[in-house]
Amino acid sequence: MALNLEVEDLGRAVYRNGCSLWCREDAMTTLDQEIEAYERMQPALEQAHFNKWVVVRDGEVAGVFDGSEESVQFAIERFGRGPYLIRQVGAPPARLPASAILGGGYARG
Repeated sequence: MALNLEVEDLGRAVYRNGCSLWCREDAMTTLDQEIEAYERMQPALEQAHFNKWVVVRDGEVAGVFDGSEESVQFAIERFGRGPYLIRQVGAPPARLPASAILGGGYARG
């Protein structure tokens, strides 16, 4: 897929049918920041919300839920495609392929 850019558009470059490399890097940087925020809050979260599901956005807990489906529905309705972190408090982090994390539109290239 060809990417045609003007110099001033470089920082916000977008493919016609998906996100550019810059968008992916921004999303992964933000997700790394959400993970760091979760890890800082983890002891308090485990004490107050063990086994619950949390949505972390902008370095803060945006919601606490009994189930994963509720947390996913909330995150999508409130924040769209993200990025945001959904984690079960007290459980080890899930390992997902990048295509599951970034979505189909980001896997094109």
